[in-house]
Amino acid sequence: LFGKKYIVGGNFEYETELGNIKDGKVLKLQGLSQKHRIETTKMENMLSYNIFASLNLTEDFSLLGSYTSTKSKEYDSDSLTIGGKYKFNSVGDVVNTYFDNLSGNKNDRWRGTVNILLEAEDDSDRTYFDMDGNPYPGDYAASTLYVPKLTMSLNDLKSKWSYYFEGYYKDNEMFQGLKTNEAEQHATRVHLEARWNDTFSRGRYGINIAYRNETSEKPQNYGKKGFREVKRGVHQIRLTPNFIYNLGNGFALNGSFTNIYEYNYIGDKEGQGDFIMENQGGIDYSGLMPRAFMRLNLFREDTWHDHNNATERKRLTQIRPTFRYFFGNGAYTQLEARFPIYNGGYSNETRTQIIKSENYETRYGIKYIQPLAPGLTGTIGVTLLTIKAKNKATG
Repeated sequence: LFGKKYIVGGNFEYETELGNIKDGKVLKLQGLSQKHRIETTKMENMLSYNIFASLNLTEDFSLLGSYTSTKSKEYDSDSLTIGGKYKFNSVGDVVNTYFDNLSGNKNDRWRGTVNILLEAEDDSDRTYFDMDGNPYPGDYAASTLYVPKLTMSLNDLKSKWSYYFEGYYKDNEMFQGLKTNEAEQHATRVHLEARWNDTFSRGRYGINIAYRNETSEKPQNYGKKGFREVKRGVHQIRLTPNFIYNLGNGFALNGSFTNIYEYNYIGDKEGQGDFIMENQGGIDYSGLMPRAFMRLNLFREDTWHDHNNATERKRLTQIRPTFRYFFGNGAYTQLEARFPIYNGGYSNETRTQIIKSENYETRYGIKYIQPLAPGLTGTIGVTLLTIKAKNKATG
């Protein structure tokens, strides 16, 4: 195309729902005399397709574009992304090469990419209703959301550090104005991350350190009462160490530990500090047969919500086994499962240790991935899921 290198591609997906989660589900809650219907978007016979393209205008600069459309009986979503990608081989490429040229030296320590994108999201305008036919509290239908976004990755070739930046602004008024009776909504994100990774004779280890600021202002529908603005503003500090240690004879230890401290400075949770941990680790085994890989991990998620010193704690504990077999031609099959242990997922008051609610999720899944042609891959899979819930507050 115009004598330049280009990439074009696309994918097509079909999804449907089976079983008792179809068309919403009516539950009678204990302690209440009336039934409450839990509305769910009908995901039956959902068709989705994506088209993407990249055109190299120069060796280092490319134009990017993609379009995604998803449709079903009650869901309609379209997303468009356009922008450019710049690959630089030295800081002088993006800052100023003048002093490099004067000295006769060029700083070749850094490598990285910069992406400048504009995303347009037009999601479902579906209205939710309660049992009396009144609009049900939930998402507020809006015009197209436009999202200018900047991402940058930077690698230091003379150390084990790399860096990542992401920032965006989301708005439903940009380029188009607001519809009649539509309320403004917007969101922002600034994410800065430093990553350190190293290898040794028996594996690898590393840590990611990040700061994130997010703000949002979004209307929430309350039926005949209209809507109210829901505001949110948070500061986050994120620490994520990880490792793999080879024990020999096909065995290896793995671990990944995500720790997030979040302080809410705007919104309903103003002044609240939350601490979230999502840790998993276990053992890998690849000695059963040359093309087989097995992993058995313990997953644990802990959340401490500080409600003005009335602290609540949420926990989730699961065993997650995985088995993957490679067929040698790029195809493989994967079996995976999740089993609850201890109290499954539950919440309790920290001071009294009284468990308020419990839920137990069991999941079985299998998928098969097969390369069909250069640039074309097919995937088929099935997941079986059961959830049992118990609310102690209502008996």
